Amino acid sequence: MNRRQKCEQDQECKAAGETPAPHFRSVAVAFLTMMMLLMVMATLAPRARAQGGASAAGVPVLMPLASTPPSLASAWEARASAPAFAPSAPEARASAAPSALAAAVSAAQMGTSAAPAMPAERTVGVFGETIHYWDAGSGPVVVLLHGLGDRKDSWLRVLTEMSTTHRMIAPDQIGFGKSDKPLLDYCVQTYVDFLNEFLHQLNVQKASLVGESLGGWIVALYTAESASDAKMVPVEKLVLVDAAGLEQHSSVPDLNPSTLEQMRHVMELVFYDTSWLNDAALHRIFTDKLSVNDGYTVHAILSNPRINSERVDNRLGDIKAPTLVVWGKEDQLVPLEMGQKYASGIAGAKLVTYDKCGHVPPAEHTAEFVKALSEFLGTQ
Repeated sequence: MNRRQKCEQDQECKAAGETPAPHFRSVAVAFLTMMMLLMVMATLAPRARAQGGASAAGVPVLMPLASTPPSLASAWEARASAPAFAPSAPEARASAAPSALAAAVSAAQMGTSAAPAMPAERTVGVFGETIHYWDAGSGPVVVLLHGLGDRKDSWLRVLTEMSTTHRMIAPDQIGFGKSDKPLLDYCVQTYVDFLNEFLHQLNVQKASLVGESLGGWIVALYTAESASDAKMVPVEKLVLVDAAGLEQHSSVPDLNPSTLEQMRHVMELVFYDTSWLNDAALHRIFTDKLSVNDGYTVHAILSNPRINSERVDNRLGDIKAPTLVVWGKEDQLVPLEMGQKYASGIAGAKLVTYDKCGHVPPAEHTAEFVKALSEFLGTQ
């Protein structure tokens, strides 16, 4: 019996004073259930956002975006804390606390027995959203921007050493880390707008900007726009670290991995030396990725078609600030060719490269990176 015949039958039943066929009751119950579910979702969504969480939206990736892959902060921790040989029992591997891992990587990177002190966690409202950030030291302002799926923790070593001569500010960008994760159609301009408002909220009058990967794209676009926009905080100096933002024809892998094997593949592309990537480290990194709830943000950025129009290939001439370009020669995500294009397209830009280095020079060549950054920024 088709839908029309069923309807006619029920109408006949009503006319005869009989009980209609049960399918109408089922439809009514289903409708009421759906409405109740929508009401619950509407109630819980703001609460989830306030807690800094967001569910991953399974939208397709329409175009590749070479940027910092997820959980690099935990990857750096795992790299430094991983034993030289395969670990023993899984139970022993799982017992390591994140704080111990952070202390281990800090001590290894600093070359001392003591880890750098974690700066005080601060928050500020930007467009009604809560942004978490670090603010350490005094002197000329330097802002450190992380990449896609990353957070401010990746800058700890750099921030600690540079804070002796500069005021170092490192935010968890909107949608990442501990900051709020509103359900936006994220694009690069979103981050430029948030950066400008963030600086205004902190009463920053001028600043040098350092961006890695997606963060490099953001600060490049910000600097280009600020040259002709008096409402934006002036940029004193610009540092681009394996920055995305230029058109490249090489394929880019899935930067929002959902399996252990996908995560391993991404880490092998990010780092030049992956001898530390044992099972314990991989589980730690994957667990960290799941815990930060930034899957929606990553998907939103990667799938936003506007991203293509935000590339800065034709905006490099608008960048007037002194610029340092830093690149890993073995970067498999954003090849050295992109760094050379940045350096040649920005007047007076200086290019510094590192051998045996992948996508993250601050992690793989920390001491050399800090030295180059310190020399470039000076004391102003």
